[in-house]
Amino acid sequence: MTLLGIHHVSLPRPAGAASGAAARHFYGAVLGLRECPLPAGLAGADVVWFHIGTGELHLYAADDGDGGGRHACLRCADLAAITQQFERHHVAWQPGDPVIQGRPRLFCRDPFGNLLEITALDDGGEP
Repeated sequence: MTLLGIHHVSLPRPAGAASGAAARHFYGAVLGLRECPLPAGLAGADVVWFHIGTGELHLYAADDGDGGGRHACLRCADLAAITQQFERHHVAWQPGDPVIQGRPRLFCRDPFGNLLEITALDDGGEP
């Protein structure tokens, strides 16, 4: 089992075009991050993605300010090896919907309740 690094961090923002513009201004113009195109599976979604180093920052719309989708995503070499490790250590996990082609994923919570996404990128998994 090998974790390769942090793939992305997802943070909530208010829904709508105004907060999308504010995100683009702050993270793009002020901090100098380069915006990523959204994968086809997320076309039309109210989310803004940026490249940051070798990872990504995802700013998703949360109408009620709920940060329930806030999470870090860890990139691994072999998702099956991760699930085997979780099963050996009795860690509850659930598969993620295949929303983005080339990004198989699963979700779990750490001992403190923090949401973690773990993904293994197939060819074409990067936007």
